[in-house]
Amino acid sequence: MKHTTYFWKVFPLNLALLTLSTIACLFVAGGLVMEPDKIVFITFMILLTSAMLGIIASNTVKKSLKDIAHGAARYAIGLFDKPVAGGDIKEIADIAEKLNKMGSELKGRINAGANEAQSGDAVFACLMEGILAVDTNYVILKINPVAKLLLDIPSAKVEGLSIKYVHKRSEFLKFVDEGLKARTQISKEVTIDTPRERIIQIVQSPLYKSDGEYWGQVMSLNDVTRLRRLENLRRDFAANVSHELRTPITSIQASVETLLSGAMNDRQPAERFLRGVSRNTKRLSAIIEDLLSLSRLENKEVVSQGLLVDAPIKEILQKILNDMAYKADEKDIKLELDCPDDLTASISIVLLERALANLIDNAINYSDNGKVVWVSSFIQDNTLSVHVRDQGYGIEKKHLERIFERFYRVDSARSRKLGGTGLGLSIVKHSILAHGGKVTVESVPDEGSLFSMHIPMKIYENFERATA
Repeated sequence: MKHTTYFWKVFPLNLALLTLSTIACLFVAGGLVMEPDKIVFITFMILLTSAMLGIIASNTVKKSLKDIAHGAARYAIGLFDKPVAGGDIKEIADIAEKLNKMGSELKGRINAGANEAQSGDAVFACLMEGILAVDTNYVILKINPVAKLLLDIPSAKVEGLSIKYVHKRSEFLKFVDEGLKARTQISKEVTIDTPRERIIQIVQSPLYKSDGEYWGQVMSLNDVTRLRRLENLRRDFAANVSHELRTPITSIQASVETLLSGAMNDRQPAERFLRGVSRNTKRLSAIIEDLLSLSRLENKEVVSQGLLVDAPIKEILQKILNDMAYKADEKDIKLELDCPDDLTASISIVLLERALANLIDNAINYSDNGKVVWVSSFIQDNTLSVHVRDQGYGIEKKHLERIFERFYRVDSARSRKLGGTGLGLSIVKHSILAHGGKVTVESVPDEGSLFSMHIPMKIYENFERATA
């Protein structure tokens, strides 16, 4: 747009005013005699014209300045969609142009800051660990979704609220208080009773403002519940293995020492001690074999034990029942099978046989004489289910979550008396996990238990890794 300066914009008006003034002066200088009313009229016209020209010039400038003020106000509230119009007066147009340039740069900076903040928030939300920042008044400055989950804080916006208001666990709040007082990096593991107990590892570091003033504490939170449980399981496993091996070894050692001290010469005591050695040797062998089986399952070496094949399920179940019939007969326990004749599924025969044998063996061991053990199988929702139901002693609810752990026994004395290694149900679990399936249990004390193995009917090139 072509602009004129303010001087040239009002020059025609000034020129007209000057012309009128000059004519009036010529009248006076020429000695022209005018009546007083004419002089008044001419003076009035000059003043009126001057006023009108002044108003026109003022309105022209005022409109341009008003447009600039309006544009600046829009920029101040972040509206950059409409440029400022400076009019056709060059000086004012220059101001508008500079204001528009400043607005464009400011818009770019704001957008860049918003993009940076948005990407930062996205990274913040995607972190695998929880992040929480609080100021010296316990007000939440920043918190990501993981921290909300770990601390059982509602998903609604909580920034600006006190951490004491949204989280009531005293152990955690006490640790936050310790950090705000220490103003240094500290760490601790805190147990939080959310819907389920969690062990949270928390590391606190001081947070400072740009001017160096202490602001509060920033915390990283990691859920180490599973890690600590695995460590406990590892310790328990080592202790249990040592105990399970020590018992038969001690018995064997005592028997051998007795025999060497002279009992060999007495046939009847010697035979009794030798039978004890044989029994404990078999027990050691069974424990070692079960441990090796678990190791192979957990290390994905189950392929060596039999590839998945389309197998007749009823034939496999009947074979295991026939193998266990001698043991059931000793207690007058009846074994019953319910399975369609044409039922087939893609399974590892070796693993299914081992799992089923362990379940039936337990059902017989923990049932009184004259009871019944039912085995049934069917396919529903593309899943093969095999159920083993007994009329045994049952299991209390408090034990159900742990019975598949290695060496876990509901009744240690009875289990050892029956010759169990404490690994049978763990083998069942991992044999089915190797198929990508799961094992469930329902039990009522003094009424019996129902163990169910569920195997999805999928085609596997390899077995799924069985994890604890």
